[in-house]
Amino acid sequence: YYAEQKPDLMGLPVPRYDLLNLQRYINPPWGLRGLLQSKYRAPQIPIEFGRGCPHHCEFCTVYKFWGPRIRRRPVAEVIDELRQYPSKAYMVITDDNLAAVEKETINLLKEIIRVKETEGYEWKFFGQFSTLATRNEELIELAGRAGFASAFLGLESIEPESLCLTGKEFNLGTVN
Repeated sequence: YYAEQKPDLMGLPVPRYDLLNLQRYINPPWGLRGLLQSKYRAPQIPIEFGRGCPHHCEFCTVYKFWGPRIRRRPVAEVIDELRQYPSKAYMVITDDNLAAVEKETINLLKEIIRVKETEGYEWKFFGQFSTLATRNEELIELAGRAGFASAFLGLESIEPESLCLTGKEFNLGTVN
C-alpha cells in the first residue's frame, strides 16, 4: 500500500483511555528521584503532536514511512486531548522529532505551560528531539517549564565521518 498523499492530522479521535485501568501499564517515577525511591507513580499515556521528519538519516524509517514534511495536529486539539487525562500523568509525546519545526513546538509548549498554571494540571512529559533542539535556548527552557522530565536525543556518533555516512551531517558542530 502506498498513499499518494499523507493524511491530515486535524480532527484525530481521542483514544478511550478511560476504558483502561491505567495503573496496570508502565508507570515511570513521578519526579527525578529514581525508580526505587519514588512514592508516586503516574500512568504513562502516549500522545501525538505530529508526524514526519525533514532529515534523511540512512538508518531511520521515519522519513520513509511518515514523509519529509512535518504534519502537525492543531495545538488546541492536543491541549483538549491532554485535558482528558489525569492531572498527574506522564505523557509520552510519540513524535519522532518533536522540535523539527521549532516555532510550532514553542507554541505548544507555551500553551501547555499556560494550561498547567491556570488549570492546575501536573503533567510530566517525555519526547524525542534531534540534537538541533539544543541550539534553541528558548525551546529548552520552555520544555523544562512545561514539565519535560526526560528527553531522547538522536546522537548516534560523535565521529564526523560516521555522521556523514549515516546522513546525520546536521549533528556536525552539535556534538563537538
